Amino acid sequence: MIFPYTVDVPMERRPFANWLLIAGTILGTMMYWGSESYEHIFVLYRGEDFSALQLVGSLIGHANLGHLIGNMVALFVFGNAINAKLGHVLFLLFYAAVGVIEGLVWLAVGTGPATLGASGAIMGVIGAFLVMYPRNDISVFYWFTLMYAGSFEISAYWVILCYVGLDIWGLVTSGNGAVNYIAHVAGAAAGFAIMWGLLATRVITSDSDEMSLPEILKENSRSKKPTSGKRHVAGGRKSSAGASEDWMNFPAPSDAPPSPPSPPSASTGHAPRPAKGPRASGRG
Repeated sequence: MIFPYTVDVPMERRPFANWLLIAGTILGTMMYWGSESYEHIFVLYRGEDFSALQLVGSLIGHANLGHLIGNMVALFVFGNAINAKLGHVLFLLFYAAVGVIEGLVWLAVGTGPATLGASGAIMGVIGAFLVMYPRNDISVFYWFTLMYAGSFEISAYWVILCYVGLDIWGLVTSGNGAVNYIAHVAGAAAGFAIMWGLLATRVITSDSDEMSLPEILKENSRSKKPTSGKRHVAGGRKSSAGASEDWMNFPAPSDAPPSPPSPPSASTGHAPRPAKGPRASGRG
């Protein structure tokens, strides 16, 4: 078992919106489990059972406890920093927008009669994290046996590329079966693009001690020759502006080689409850 549990990102505000989102998702899922009357709110259906409300409501419902816990841990780890950067209202709008986009993509090209879960929207949050904090460290816990457990720190871009790579691999090799890979990939792309656009239009800006992905790429493009000086990465490493340590001028991982973390809610099955008619493919 491998999963990230904290990120090294100083936050300028407490992420109350993300905490409220997590609490609301847990409460909504409990309501869904407790009564079939909520099924047509918290599950996204095709055809005559579809309603626009399901594009947002399906981000709340989850198929089972593992599905819910996996998604909420990922949202807590990555969502707090993005909430702190965007502010509360913009963060919630961002989350909903990514959820609607990945839901529409699933309706257009996905398979199965129904789907549910927040995994696609959370992958959007992770995509946004890659834009804002690619060099910041993520602490990863691993546990294989009682005698082999611990943690290590690694740059965020390694973890996120593993997430996205595993989803693309799953989409190519297994299509859109038990795990809704198309929603994951669409959500990550949407979150990445929206955050990049917010930076490009200066709706948000990087602080003096932060270095976003666009800034890294711009710096690399103009620093082909050695330059002096260092720039501190928020909460993380220092890197020479002109150094070329790898393909993105990112520092190598500090303690351990990259190990692919488990994608959000990868264990969920294809149906939320067998007794309730159309089977819903979990988004995780």
